[in-house]
Amino acid sequence: MATTFYSNTSGNYDDANLGSYNTTGDGVAARNVTTANTFNNSATTLTVSTSSFIFFSFNWRFVNRSTLSFDVSAEAGNVESATLRLCSGANTSGFSKFEWTRRTYICGVSSIGASWDTSDFNNLNGWVSSGSYDGNVREYADFANAQSTVFTIDLNANAITDINAAMTDNSEFHIMLLHENDFLNDTTLLNTPATTGGGAGNGDGGTFRSSEDASISLRPLLTVVYGEE
Repeated sequence: MATTFYSNTSGNYDDANLGSYNTTGDGVAARNVTTANTFNNSATTLTVSTSSFIFFSFNWRFVNRSTLSFDVSAEAGNVESATLRLCSGANTSGFSKFEWTRRTYICGVSSIGASWDTSDFNNLNGWVSSGSYDGNVREYADFANAQSTVFTIDLNANAITDINAAMTDNSEFHIMLLHENDFLNDTTLLNTPATTGGGAGNGDGGTFRSSEDASISLRPLLTVVYGEE
């Protein structure tokens, strides 16, 4: 039997964008902070990217992560498999140009407070203050990025364990999305994105549709399949 859950569209755990920036051209510094500069849980898109903005005296670097929560508190059972649907937006061009390079990583988070907020920027299960998250942060899946695509991603055994735990605890299943430049601490691409040609801004990554998107068929969706008790 399969059951579906849309990501929260309201309340304390509404899906959200967390953004960090550095004003001296240091993308690694922007990535390694513990608290985001910006927070938005009402947008119709979720940004997962690393980028630069260079214009006259401005020399800024940005790292954007997104959070999703799925309320599984009313469920009970033995989940054996799970998938996550995400829908990406198109590449952009012009004054700021973003292209879907490399991969997106789906990660587990540590215990969070009463709601998502700026202090959750580093709230990754296994977070380390510098260096790659690979082998440290609890990973649920990763997948190759592409523009204007509906992805159905198989989640791994770590995710299955944590979904079952959330059901047992009558709580929520929380995840965070990171671009590969961010997840692997690619010091070159954090400072100089692979994407070029923007008037002032260039970014690797892009946006996924959020729970606020007008089309329910494009919103993030968790599907779980139960096994026999």
